[in-house]
Amino acid sequence: MDYNSLKEGLFFYNPWWTTENVPRDLAMDYHRPVLGRIISYLDLDRIVILKGSRRTGKTTLLYQLIENLLQKGVNPKNILFLSFDDPKVRHDVDEIIKAYQEITKKRVDSVEMFYLILDEVQFLEGWQFSVKKYFDRKYPIKFIISGSAATLIKRKSESLAGRTIEEIIFPFSFYEYFSYQIADKRIVALVDDLRQSFDINKLPEITSLIPHLTEIKIIFNEYIIRGGFPNLFGITEDLIWKKLVREDIIEKVIYKDLVDLYDIKKPEAMERLFLYLIDITAQILNVTNIANSIDLSREYTEKYLIYFEQAFLIKRLKKYAKSVEKIIRSSDKVHIIDPGLINAFAKVEEGQLLESVVASHLMRVENAKLYYFREKYELDFVLSIGKDIIPMEIKNKVDISGNDLRGLRSFAKRFKTNLAIVVTKERQEQRTIDGVDTLFIPAWLFLLLLH
Repeated sequence: MDYNSLKEGLFFYNPWWTTENVPRDLAMDYHRPVLGRIISYLDLDRIVILKGSRRTGKTTLLYQLIENLLQKGVNPKNILFLSFDDPKVRHDVDEIIKAYQEITKKRVDSVEMFYLILDEVQFLEGWQFSVKKYFDRKYPIKFIISGSAATLIKRKSESLAGRTIEEIIFPFSFYEYFSYQIADKRIVALVDDLRQSFDINKLPEITSLIPHLTEIKIIFNEYIIRGGFPNLFGITEDLIWKKLVREDIIEKVIYKDLVDLYDIKKPEAMERLFLYLIDITAQILNVTNIANSIDLSREYTEKYLIYFEQAFLIKRLKKYAKSVEKIIRSSDKVHIIDPGLINAFAKVEEGQLLESVVASHLMRVENAKLYYFREKYELDFVLSIGKDIIPMEIKNKVDISGNDLRGLRSFAKRFKTNLAIVVTKERQEQRTIDGVDTLFIPAWLFLLLLH
């Protein structure tokens, strides 16, 4: 191997070895809430894995993690970062450690803790075996690993079972987008206070936000159009924005990541399916009809749906039922995970769009499971948190009639729920409907406060 080329790469990717800090344009100023969880994982005897779709900000989080370590007094040369999308540094972990030791003149097992941060690890063949070897031999190495192809990380990390803790990095939520975009951070502080005291069982008191509602709603409208991929923030030209979404998602995820992983011979069929799914987001899947519509076999349609979900492009919901067997046998409801993906490729109804935005938010709620329900009437969501079952409807309209809530009322009566939630366009009130405490809450407020 060319050790000189590898050593040059090590110096290039680790500027803090000489400057003792992370360049500002790499670490950025805004810290997502997930960063705190990732930092806490460093105290565990586990390999930390960050996975998710492309362009969700994983690399930025790694730089912020390095910045945090430096601020805590970790020796800058005890932190080694490499990005394997660069072929020049795509060497075996053993060779990387050897080159590092030659540069620093010290062994990694002679320090209190050595932080080895491997970005875009899906490009490095056999990484999991080297990581397992060092971990099992109890070397003082803290491995932090990230990758865009979630399916690849999942498959390759199976040999690390029981040794890892994983975090899925999604596109920005509305709260994160709002916190990032709004100039007056005092408004963020007001929202943070409300988030801390938010009780899903009752309507929040938002008097403190009244002077700022116009600004908050403007940011919300931006979010449900452009979504939460941070690399696209600030791009106002519509054609350029759509071009970048296509390059990052269609060309790189479908035509590169998934094609390479599964040796797919006709990726254009996957693209047709993905574009079809965007059109029917928030609808129940009929796999046979979809297969016929895009001229693809049912078998491959099913496979590609799994690939898209594992790549964090879509989320499929099962129908709620008391029986596990009925849940498994039910048809799925599909949601695209980010509104930007929807708006870049299609024009769907506002209600569909908002429902998928809410779905993307709910699937991140800690210790929660998400379903839909349909028998005589359809119910958008069933949110299961602990022992609580909460029926939910999304109504992107001003006037909401009794007929609009038939699915919610039917479910609440059948399953004897104490609480129901209607996410609305503007309506904000709490009232009893058929004996059930029903919360009407605007979408922007619900997405800001529930976490």
